Amino acid sequence: MDGELALGFALALAAACCYETGYALQAVEARRAPSERALRPSLVAHLVRRPVWVGATALSLVGWPLQIAALTEAPLTLVQPTLALGLLLHDADHYSQPHCWRGTVAALPAILETIETAGLATAS
Repeated sequence: MDGELALGFALALAAACCYETGYALQAVEARRAPSERALRPSLVAHLVRRPVWVGATALSLVGWPLQIAALTEAPLTLVQPTLALGLLLHDADHYSQPHCWRGTVAALPAILETIETAGLATAS
C-alpha cells in the first residue's frame, strides 16, 4: 500500500471511530433520558441540553470531513469498507449479548479482505 492509500486508510479509520463513537455516546445518553420522553419531541429538547450528547453529535460531525479527506487520498473501494470497521465500535456496548456481535465478527474477514484487495488493486 503506497503513502496516499495508507493516508486514505488512516483517515477513513479515524472517520469510522468518530462516527461510531459519537453514535454510541448519543445512544447511551438517550437511554439515560426519562422514559416518558421516549419517541416524543421533548426527548430532543432534553438531549440538546446534555453536554455528552452534544459532544457526541460534534464528534460524529468531525467524521464527515475526515471521510471526504480519505476519499481524496484513496478510492471508494478502500474507504467504504474501512468505514464498515466502525461496526466493531458501534456494537461494543452490546458485546455482553452474543447474538449482537456474532454478525459483526462474521463479517470482519470479508471487510478486511475487501480492504486488502482494494489497496492492492489500486496500488498496481
